[in-house]
Amino acid sequence: MCFTPLVSISTAIIELILAFLLISCFRKSKLTPFFFAVLILLGWYQFSEFMLCTTGNLFWIRFGFIGYTFLPAVGLHSILNYFKIKVNLILLYLVPTTYSLFALFNAHFAISGQCILIFVQVKTLLTGQPLRVIPYILYYALFIILAFAILWKAYLKARTKIQKQIDLSEMMGILLMTIPTFVLIIIFPALGIMFPSVLCHFGLLLGICFFFAAYLDNKMNLHEKFHKK
Repeated sequence: MCFTPLVSISTAIIELILAFLLISCFRKSKLTPFFFAVLILLGWYQFSEFMLCTTGNLFWIRFGFIGYTFLPAVGLHSILNYFKIKVNLILLYLVPTTYSLFALFNAHFAISGQCILIFVQVKTLLTGQPLRVIPYILYYALFIILAFAILWKAYLKARTKIQKQIDLSEMMGILLMTIPTFVLIIIFPALGIMFPSVLCHFGLLLGICFFFAAYLDNKMNLHEKFHKK
């Protein structure tokens, strides 16, 4: 029996609920708009898995690819914006935009896709093509490492307990999404071809940690506003 459709749609619903709770309840946080986008992208991908498994239409491979391709850029953007680090937005979003346009307009991008118990196995024009996939992997890895490094530096310099908790929540989210993914792929190399599916299933943990970070930031901002009056 394949559990993927049920797992995917359940995860998508949880992520979308968290996204709308976030945008409704934590409006004083600078993190909210970005983390809302992260949760929407995670839900977007899970919904694409559900549709691929229930319809068999390879269009949903493109749809899902675009969703998880923007995750590192939006995540890094949120951190750069939070710490007021200036960045060229064209450069920040150049790689995910280029790959997304390639996926969207290349008629042969999606080769095959199938549900394997919990995860989805997908083959695209990037699969087994080093010249196409290496820049993509470097983008994904470097953006995640850079985001973590900025948070770690901020955590060490943070002067208040709540600011440390915000930074720690975001770092934990990144670690809880990436470390289990790579551990599983090392233990079970066959999961490598299902990397996006494995990563995005653990992405729910990232979403929960980001939700908590936005809650803390919102609380901190409300506290500061109250004491200024």
